[in-house]
Amino acid sequence: MNNNILKKNDLSSQEESTHEIQDVLDQLDFYTYKIALFLDIDGTLADFKIDPLACFISKKILKSIQDIQSKGCLVSVITGRDYNSAQKLLADVSLPIAALHGLDIHINEKTQLNAINQNNQIFIQNFLCRLKEEIKYQPDLSIENKHHSIALHYRKNPDLYDIAKHIMNTVKKDNDEFKVIEGKYVFELIPKNSNKGSAIKTLLSYFDAEHYLSIFIGDDITDEDGFNMVNQLEGISIKVGSGKTVARFRLKNIEHVEEFLNLLSHHFPDSSTQITKKYGEQHV
Repeated sequence: MNNNILKKNDLSSQEESTHEIQDVLDQLDFYTYKIALFLDIDGTLADFKIDPLACFISKKILKSIQDIQSKGCLVSVITGRDYNSAQKLLADVSLPIAALHGLDIHINEKTQLNAINQNNQIFIQNFLCRLKEEIKYQPDLSIENKHHSIALHYRKNPDLYDIAKHIMNTVKKDNDEFKVIEGKYVFELIPKNSNKGSAIKTLLSYFDAEHYLSIFIGDDITDEDGFNMVNQLEGISIKVGSGKTVARFRLKNIEHVEEFLNLLSHHFPDSSTQITKKYGEQHV
């Protein structure tokens, strides 16, 4: 296996096709190294909609995820959505979910890794009240109350970018326990210690999978922390769509994500023939 394949193929500024990424898959030793696959939802598995509740994940993508999971791959979702919303989109596919950008991590319905600081709720509620007042004359701005974070969407009118950003930062004021992050047509208030890179690290540690080859697929600014973490782990970071990124590979759109996941599902050997080593170990 060529452990330098990602460094030699730093294509973060190019439009990467699934066929080129298949070349990478062909060079990975799936018989030796276990895989940890991390997936964003909106813009990666599901198309953007004006109403986030109208989003869905295609049956083909869900089927590929199930196939990948059934072959011994650790598959997890890393999303800005709240846990219940993400769970509904996944339908019958049961996966660990790092919701709210890693603030709320659930291994399953019964096991939650990080307890949310309830002391933040007073500020969240006060923030929500002030935000509602600020946007009452802005019908194209909409608030999403995730209970432990607050999102301000401007999907209906992208020209409101500057106004939405100003409103969020003004309402936040100087509270150092929170930060305002930017996503696709959204600004969101979240606790300062929440990010997708930390969520990936937490999940790898929980499953004793630090030695797995990590793959993370995401599409926007909030995914950059995840890309950075996977790059540090010498894994495969993949950005969906255009824009600057630290990700080392790129897929053009969700249709290419669907194709990539299908290709990935066919690269795994039977578990009986797999000999697991730590990623990066040399063959003897």
